[in-house]
Amino acid sequence: MISLSIIVPVYNVEKYVRTCVESLFRQGLAEDMFEVIIVNDGTEDHSMEAIADIINSHSNFNVLNQQNQGLSIARNNGITVAKGEYILFVDSDDFLVKNSLKPILEKTLETKVDIAIAEFIEIKDEKAEYHQPTIQHIKETSGRQLFLTDSKNYVWHKLYKKKFLEDNNIKFIPGIFFEDIPFTHECYLKAEKCLETNTILYLYRRRPDSITRSYFNKEKRLSSIIVITRTMELKPLTDDDIQLYDRLQNIAFEYITKFICTMAHCKIKRQERNLTIDALIQSIPYISFNKGTKQKIISYMLKKMPHTYIQSRYYYGIVVEDKLLPRYHRIRTLIQRTF
Repeated sequence: MISLSIIVPVYNVEKYVRTCVESLFRQGLAEDMFEVIIVNDGTEDHSMEAIADIINSHSNFNVLNQQNQGLSIARNNGITVAKGEYILFVDSDDFLVKNSLKPILEKTLETKVDIAIAEFIEIKDEKAEYHQPTIQHIKETSGRQLFLTDSKNYVWHKLYKKKFLEDNNIKFIPGIFFEDIPFTHECYLKAEKCLETNTILYLYRRRPDSITRSYFNKEKRLSSIIVITRTMELKPLTDDDIQLYDRLQNIAFEYITKFICTMAHCKIKRQERNLTIDALIQSIPYISFNKGTKQKIISYMLKKMPHTYIQSRYYYGIVVEDKLLPRYHRIRTLIQRTF
Protein backbone atom coordinates (compact mmCIF):
# COMPACT_ATOMS: atom_id res chain seq x y z
CA MET A 1 0.00 0.00 0.00
CA ILE A 2 1.21 3.52 -0.80
CA SER A 3 1.91 5.46 2.38
CA LEU A 4 0.88 8.91 1.21
CA SER A 5 -1.28 10.58 -1.42
CA ILE A 6 -0.51 14.25 -2.06
CA ILE A 7 -3.51 15.98 -3.62
CA VAL A 8 -2.76 19.14 -5.63
CA PRO A 9 -5.70 20.97 -7.27
CA VAL A 10 -4.55 23.11 -10.19
CA TYR A 11 -6.36 26.16 -11.54
CA ASN A 12 -4.69 29.18 -13.18
CA VAL A 13 -1.42 29.00 -11.24
CA GLU A 14 1.16 28.76 -14.02
CA LYS A 15 3.42 31.21 -12.20
CA TYR A 16 3.62 29.05 -9.07
CA VAL A 17 2.76 25.42 -9.80
CA ARG A 18 6.21 24.26 -10.88
CA THR A 19 7.79 25.36 -7.60
CA CYS A 20 5.01 23.54 -5.77
CA VAL A 21 5.40 20.23 -7.60
CA GLU A 22 9.20 20.30 -7.49
CA SER A 23 9.08 20.68 -3.70
CA LEU A 24 7.15 17.39 -3.39
CA PHE A 25 10.14 15.52 -4.78
CA ARG A 26 12.60 17.16 -2.39
CA GLN A 27 11.37 15.31 0.69
CA GLY A 28 13.72 12.30 0.73
CA LEU A 29 10.82 9.92 0.02
CA ALA A 30 11.13 6.92 -2.28
CA GLU A 31 8.76 7.32 -5.22
CA ASP A 32 7.03 4.00 -4.50
CA MET A 33 6.11 5.38 -1.08
CA PHE A 34 3.88 8.20 -2.28
CA GLU A 35 1.74 9.40 -5.17
CA VAL A 36 0.98 12.89 -6.44
CA ILE A 37 -2.61 13.42 -7.57
CA ILE A 38 -2.84 16.46 -9.82
CA VAL A 39 -6.46 17.58 -10.17
CA ASN A 40 -6.66 19.80 -13.23
CA ASP A 41 -9.74 21.82 -12.32
CA GLY A 42 -10.30 23.12 -15.85
CA THR A 43 -7.33 25.49 -15.69
CA GLU A 44 -7.47 28.20 -18.35
CA ASP A 45 -3.78 29.07 -18.45
CA HIS A 46 -0.58 27.07 -19.06
CA SER A 47 -0.36 25.50 -15.60
CA MET A 48 -0.39 21.92 -16.87
CA GLU A 49 2.21 22.67 -19.55
CA ALA A 50 4.44 24.17 -16.85
CA ILE A 51 4.70 20.80 -15.07
CA ALA A 52 4.32 18.41 -18.05
CA ASP A 53 8.01 17.44 -18.06
CA ILE A 54 7.95 16.70 -14.31
CA ILE A 55 4.87 14.49 -14.71
CA ASN A 56 6.48 12.63 -17.61
CA SER A 57 9.70 11.99 -15.71
CA HIS A 58 8.09 10.34 -12.68
CA SER A 59 5.93 7.22 -12.42
CA ASN A 60 3.95 8.19 -9.31
CA PHE A 61 1.65 10.84 -10.82
CA ASN A 62 -2.09 10.48 -11.24
CA VAL A 63 -3.63 13.31 -13.28
CA LEU A 64 -7.38 13.93 -13.04
CA ASN A 65 -8.89 16.30 -15.60
CA GLN A 66 -12.25 17.90 -14.89
CA GLN A 67 -14.29 20.96 -15.77
CA ASN A 68 -13.84 23.83 -13.35
CA GLN A 69 -15.86 22.87 -10.26
CA GLY A 70 -13.94 24.57 -7.49
CA LEU A 71 -11.44 23.59 -4.84
CA SER A 72 -13.81 21.49 -2.71
CA ILE A 73 -14.84 19.12 -5.49
CA ALA A 74 -11.26 18.91 -6.76
CA ARG A 75 -10.10 17.79 -3.31
CA ASN A 76 -13.04 15.41 -2.88
CA ASN A 77 -12.28 13.78 -6.23
CA GLY A 78 -8.66 13.46 -5.20
CA ILE A 79 -9.67 11.72 -1.97
CA THR A 80 -11.85 9.28 -3.91
CA VAL A 81 -8.98 7.99 -6.08
CA ALA A 82 -6.23 8.25 -3.45
CA LYS A 83 -4.38 5.01 -2.76
CA GLY A 84 -2.32 6.25 0.16
CA GLU A 85 -2.85 5.38 3.79
CA TYR A 86 -2.56 9.11 4.52
CA ILE A 87 -3.52 12.21 2.54
CA LEU A 88 -1.80 15.58 2.33
CA PHE A 89 -3.49 18.53 0.62
CA VAL A 90 -1.14 21.00 -1.05
CA ASP A 91 -2.39 24.15 -2.77
CA SER A 92 -0.66 24.65 -6.10
CA ASP A 93 0.61 28.14 -5.31
CA ASP A 94 2.34 26.98 -2.11
CA PHE A 95 5.18 24.53 -1.49
CA LEU A 96 6.82 22.30 1.11
CA VAL A 97 9.97 22.86 3.13
CA LYS A 98 12.81 20.70 1.81
CA ASN A 99 13.20 17.36 3.68
CA SER A 100 10.45 18.22 6.18
CA LEU A 101 7.81 15.67 5.18
CA LYS A 102 9.69 12.39 5.62
CA PRO A 103 10.21 12.46 9.43
CA ILE A 104 6.62 13.60 9.98
CA LEU A 105 5.24 10.87 7.74
CA GLU A 106 7.40 8.18 9.37
CA LYS A 107 6.16 9.14 12.85
CA THR A 108 2.58 9.29 11.56
CA LEU A 109 2.82 5.79 10.07
CA GLU A 110 4.38 4.48 13.27
CA THR A 111 1.65 5.84 15.56
CA LYS A 112 -1.31 5.32 13.17
CA VAL A 113 -2.95 8.58 14.24
CA ASP A 114 -6.05 10.01 12.58
CA ILE A 115 -4.41 13.41 11.98
CA ALA A 116 -0.84 14.68 12.16
CA ILE A 117 -0.36 18.46 12.34
CA ALA A 118 2.77 20.36 11.41
CA GLU A 119 3.49 24.07 11.34
CA PHE A 120 3.54 26.53 8.46
CA ILE A 121 4.82 29.99 7.74
CA GLU A 122 3.58 32.68 5.39
CA ILE A 123 5.88 33.95 2.67
CA LYS A 124 5.90 36.77 0.14
CA ASP A 125 9.32 36.30 -1.44
CA GLU A 126 9.03 34.24 -4.62
CA LYS A 127 12.38 32.58 -3.92
CA ALA A 128 11.88 32.00 -0.21
CA GLU A 129 12.93 28.61 1.11
CA TYR A 130 13.03 27.38 4.67
CA HIS A 131 15.43 24.59 5.66
CA GLN A 132 14.55 22.39 8.61
CA PRO A 133 15.36 18.72 8.06
CA THR A 134 14.54 17.30 11.51
CA ILE A 135 11.57 17.26 13.88
CA GLN A 136 12.10 19.64 16.78
CA HIS A 137 9.16 18.68 18.96
CA ILE A 138 6.29 16.21 18.67
CA LYS A 139 3.52 15.07 21.01
CA GLU A 140 0.41 12.92 20.91
CA THR A 141 -2.93 14.57 21.57
CA SER A 142 -6.62 14.21 20.73
CA GLY A 143 -8.77 15.90 18.13
CA ARG A 144 -10.97 17.35 20.83
CA GLN A 145 -7.99 18.92 22.55
CA LEU A 146 -6.96 20.44 19.24
CA PHE A 147 -10.47 21.80 18.81
CA LEU A 148 -10.05 23.59 22.14
CA THR A 149 -6.61 25.01 21.43
CA ASP A 150 -5.92 25.25 17.70
CA SER A 151 -7.35 28.17 15.73
CA LYS A 152 -5.52 27.41 12.46
CA ASN A 153 -8.35 26.20 10.26
CA TYR A 154 -6.21 25.29 7.26
CA VAL A 155 -6.15 21.79 5.84
CA TRP A 156 -2.81 21.90 4.06
CA HIS A 157 -0.37 21.54 6.96
CA LYS A 158 -1.95 18.31 8.18
CA LEU A 159 -1.79 14.62 7.23
CA TYR A 160 -5.14 12.79 7.35
CA LYS A 161 -5.67 9.04 7.55
CA LYS A 162 -7.82 8.20 4.54
CA LYS A 163 -9.77 5.53 6.44
CA PHE A 164 -10.61 8.11 9.13
CA LEU A 165 -12.08 10.47 6.51
CA GLU A 166 -14.02 7.65 4.83
CA ASP A 167 -15.35 6.07 8.04
CA ASN A 168 -16.65 9.44 9.22
CA ASN A 169 -17.83 10.56 5.76
CA ILE A 170 -15.90 13.82 6.06
CA LYS A 171 -15.79 15.77 2.80
CA PHE A 172 -15.38 19.34 1.64
CA ILE A 173 -18.60 21.26 1.04
CA PRO A 174 -18.87 21.85 -2.72
CA GLY A 175 -19.22 25.31 -4.20
CA ILE A 176 -18.21 27.48 -1.25
CA PHE A 177 -15.31 29.64 -0.16
CA PHE A 178 -13.65 29.08 3.26
CA GLU A 179 -14.16 25.32 2.83
CA ASP A 180 -11.25 24.51 5.15
CA ILE A 181 -13.11 25.74 8.25
CA PRO A 182 -16.00 23.24 8.55
CA PHE A 183 -13.75 20.42 7.32
CA THR A 184 -11.18 21.12 10.06
CA HIS A 185 -13.75 21.47 12.83
CA GLU A 186 -15.45 18.20 11.95
CA CYS A 187 -12.12 16.39 11.75
CA TYR A 188 -11.04 17.64 15.17
CA LEU A 189 -14.30 16.69 16.87
CA LYS A 190 -14.26 13.19 15.39
CA ALA A 191 -10.54 12.36 15.60
CA GLU A 192 -9.45 10.23 18.54
CA LYS A 193 -5.68 10.16 18.18
CA CYS A 194 -3.52 12.95 16.74
CA LEU A 195 0.07 14.11 16.53
CA GLU A 196 1.24 17.68 16.86
CA THR A 197 4.69 18.96 15.88
CA ASN A 198 6.26 22.38 15.63
CA THR A 199 8.23 21.33 12.56
CA ILE A 200 7.74 23.75 9.67
CA LEU A 201 6.31 21.67 6.83
CA TYR A 202 4.41 24.12 4.67
CA LEU A 203 5.18 27.47 3.07
CA TYR A 204 1.97 29.39 2.47
CA ARG A 205 2.17 32.01 -0.23
CA ARG A 206 -0.09 34.93 0.66
CA ARG A 207 -1.16 36.44 -2.65
CA PRO A 208 -3.18 39.68 -2.92
CA ASP A 209 -5.18 38.17 -5.81
CA SER A 210 -6.08 34.89 -4.08
CA ILE A 211 -9.74 33.88 -4.02
CA THR A 212 -10.07 34.23 -0.26
CA ARG A 213 -8.67 37.77 -0.19
CA SER A 214 -10.70 39.35 -2.95
CA TYR A 215 -13.87 41.40 -2.48
CA PHE A 216 -16.53 40.11 -0.05
CA ASN A 217 -19.10 39.51 -2.79
CA LYS A 218 -22.46 37.73 -2.64
CA GLU A 219 -20.91 34.28 -3.11
CA LYS A 220 -18.53 34.83 -0.23
CA ARG A 221 -21.28 36.17 2.01
CA LEU A 222 -23.40 33.09 1.32
CA SER A 223 -20.36 30.85 1.85
CA SER A 224 -19.82 32.49 5.23
CA ILE A 225 -23.41 31.72 6.21
CA ILE A 226 -22.93 28.07 5.24
CA VAL A 227 -19.71 27.89 7.27
CA ILE A 228 -21.45 29.39 10.33
CA THR A 229 -24.41 27.04 9.91
CA ARG A 230 -22.23 23.95 9.59
CA THR A 231 -20.29 25.04 12.67
CA MET A 232 -23.50 25.26 14.70
CA GLU A 233 -24.61 21.86 13.37
CA LEU A 234 -21.62 20.26 15.10
CA LYS A 235 -23.28 20.88 18.48
CA PRO A 236 -24.31 17.20 19.01
CA LEU A 237 -20.59 16.29 18.97
CA THR A 238 -20.02 18.59 21.97
CA ASP A 239 -23.05 17.79 24.12
CA ASP A 240 -21.08 15.50 26.46
CA ASP A 241 -18.38 18.09 27.20
CA ILE A 242 -19.12 21.59 28.45
CA GLN A 243 -15.66 22.84 27.40
CA LEU A 244 -16.20 21.71 23.82
CA TYR A 245 -19.70 23.21 23.78
CA ASP A 246 -18.45 26.57 25.08
CA ARG A 247 -15.64 26.54 22.54
CA LEU A 248 -18.07 25.80 19.72
CA GLN A 249 -20.33 28.65 20.85
CA ASN A 250 -17.40 31.04 21.03
CA ILE A 251 -16.21 30.03 17.55
CA ALA A 252 -19.69 30.52 16.08
CA PHE A 253 -20.03 33.91 17.80
CA GLU A 254 -16.62 34.98 16.52
CA TYR A 255 -17.55 33.98 12.96
CA ILE A 256 -20.88 35.82 13.12
CA THR A 257 -19.36 39.04 14.47
CA LYS A 258 -16.48 38.88 11.96
CA PHE A 259 -18.99 38.24 9.18
CA ILE A 260 -21.08 41.24 10.20
CA CYS A 261 -18.00 43.44 10.62
CA THR A 262 -16.72 42.50 7.15
CA MET A 263 -20.13 43.10 5.61
CA ALA A 264 -20.34 46.48 7.33
CA HIS A 265 -17.34 47.62 5.31
CA CYS A 266 -18.74 46.41 1.99
CA LYS A 267 -20.13 48.96 -0.42
CA ILE A 268 -23.43 47.19 -0.96
CA LYS A 269 -26.98 48.46 -0.85
CA ARG A 270 -28.95 48.50 2.37
CA GLN A 271 -31.44 46.01 0.94
CA GLU A 272 -28.60 43.55 0.24
CA ARG A 273 -27.34 43.85 3.81
CA ASN A 274 -30.84 43.18 5.12
CA LEU A 275 -31.33 40.19 2.84
CA THR A 276 -27.98 38.77 3.91
CA ILE A 277 -28.70 39.09 7.62
CA ASP A 278 -32.14 37.55 7.01
CA ALA A 279 -30.46 34.60 5.28
CA LEU A 280 -28.14 34.15 8.26
CA ILE A 281 -30.99 34.15 10.77
CA GLN A 282 -33.05 31.75 8.66
CA SER A 283 -30.10 29.36 8.52
CA ILE A 284 -29.59 29.39 12.29
CA PRO A 285 -32.88 30.56 13.89
CA TYR A 286 -31.67 29.19 17.23
CA ILE A 287 -28.96 31.87 17.61
CA SER A 288 -28.30 32.28 21.32
CA PHE A 289 -25.06 33.44 22.92
CA ASN A 290 -24.91 34.26 26.62
CA LYS A 291 -21.25 34.35 27.66
CA GLY A 292 -20.75 37.94 28.74
CA THR A 293 -22.51 41.21 28.05
CA LYS A 294 -21.30 41.58 24.46
CA GLN A 295 -22.61 38.17 23.43
CA LYS A 296 -25.95 38.75 25.13
CA ILE A 297 -26.48 42.15 23.51
CA ILE A 298 -25.57 41.03 19.98
CA SER A 299 -27.60 37.84 20.35
CA TYR A 300 -30.65 39.89 21.44
CA MET A 301 -30.27 42.36 18.58
CA LEU A 302 -29.89 39.62 15.98
CA LYS A 303 -33.11 38.01 17.19
CA LYS A 304 -35.21 41.13 17.84
CA MET A 305 -33.90 43.88 15.52
CA PRO A 306 -31.47 42.41 12.97
CA HIS A 307 -31.94 45.14 10.34
CA THR A 308 -31.33 47.90 12.87
CA TYR A 309 -28.25 46.11 14.14
CA ILE A 310 -26.66 45.58 10.73
CA GLN A 311 -27.42 49.17 9.68
CA SER A 312 -25.94 50.64 12.87
CA ARG A 313 -22.90 48.41 12.46
CA TYR A 314 -22.55 49.66 8.88
CA TYR A 315 -22.55 53.31 9.96
CA TYR A 316 -20.11 52.57 12.77
CA GLY A 317 -17.82 50.89 10.24
CA ILE A 318 -17.77 53.65 7.63
CA VAL A 319 -17.71 56.56 10.10
CA VAL A 320 -15.75 55.40 13.16
CA GLU A 321 -13.53 52.57 11.91
CA ASP A 322 -12.81 53.87 8.41
CA LYS A 323 -12.53 57.61 9.14
CA LEU A 324 -12.33 58.69 12.78
CA LEU A 325 -10.05 55.97 14.18
CA PRO A 326 -7.39 56.24 11.41
CA ARG A 327 -7.39 60.03 11.86
CA TYR A 328 -7.04 59.61 15.64
CA HIS A 329 -4.09 57.25 15.24
CA ARG A 330 -2.36 59.59 12.78
CA ILE A 331 -2.73 62.54 15.16
CA ARG A 332 -1.55 60.45 18.10
CA THR A 333 1.52 59.27 16.18
CA LEU A 334 2.32 62.83 15.15
CA ILE A 335 2.09 64.04 18.76
CA GLN A 336 4.32 61.19 19.98
CA ARG A 337 6.95 62.01 17.36
CA THR A 338 6.78 65.71 18.23
CA PHE A 339 7.28 65.24 21.95
